[in-house]
Amino acid sequence: MMKKISIFIFTTLILITPVFFINAAGVVKITSFSPIEGKIGDVVTITGGDFTGAGVNKVLFGSIESTIDSINATTIKTKVPAGAVDGKITVKTLKTGGIAEDLISTDIFKVKQESSTSTVETAGLDYTAYYEELAIANTMYSTTKEGIYPGDYAVGSSEKLKKVINENTLTPVMMSGITTQEEIDGYTTILQNALADFALAMVKDDNTSPKETKTSGSSSEREGFWGKGSAIVPACKDGPCGFNEFMTLINNAIRFLLFTIATPLCALIIAYAGWLYISGASSEESKGKAKKILTNVVIGYAIALAAFVIVKTILSSLGASTTWLG
Repeated sequence: MMKKISIFIFTTLILITPVFFINAAGVVKITSFSPIEGKIGDVVTITGGDFTGAGVNKVLFGSIESTIDSINATTIKTKVPAGAVDGKITVKTLKTGGIAEDLISTDIFKVKQESSTSTVETAGLDYTAYYEELAIANTMYSTTKEGIYPGDYAVGSSEKLKKVINENTLTPVMMSGITTQEEIDGYTTILQNALADFALAMVKDDNTSPKETKTSGSSSEREGFWGKGSAIVPACKDGPCGFNEFMTLINNAIRFLLFTIATPLCALIIAYAGWLYISGASSEESKGKAKKILTNVVIGYAIALAAFVIVKTILSSLGASTTWLG
């Protein structure tokens, strides 16, 4: 039994490895951006891989879309958009061949507000509270996770928050028409109310069982049948599942077979072989059978584990998507 499982896992890994190699050559990713801070209108260069192959169509500073000045396979030049606040940079790709992935920077871009501050001082208006709430809203939108488990946020809540952010982000033109502090406070209150509503959308610990939840259209998020963090079926948040989700599914299935099924099964068989060896100490036939079982189990498990580790190491070194590798 153990040998059959190991052979299945080994064969599956070998068969899917070429697919990984083919796609690892054009890994879509953000490696860095420069400068790490700047004012509205400043040019920012985003460095990464396979931007043209991925069909990049949008760049967001937090939830605010910027204008792409130029793009090639490894760099994107864009400007800091009006209304941007401190937050991560997101590069959105088109759904080409069923593949779509939002690339999010590891570091946070810091927006200098000197020009806005001078305008505020000249006009005698205070935007401090407004910018604080806007920064919190952008951070919440870009860092929280939707789902059905405690600590997640209800599916669709992020889009509602994003809509409020977009509708209440003050551009220089809008700010030039503001003449009273009450107008600014009105925008601030709207953001505060949106954040309060978003906080209420957090899923509470009410023994929610794993299930499939659907949003509008065909989008869905499937957490699977074995709990959060161990689901075999990956989440498909942006429409139909694509290639990334398919490869993640294969990886999850292999990990489930190797670690959840094969590991405890291997331990049980080893325990059985030990019992057989001890109980049949006076019988050479029983001892020989026990040794054979033990040898087959160890070799089979070692082969399966080695194949998994080798393939994962190779793919990681090539920069394959971390969503495939787990």
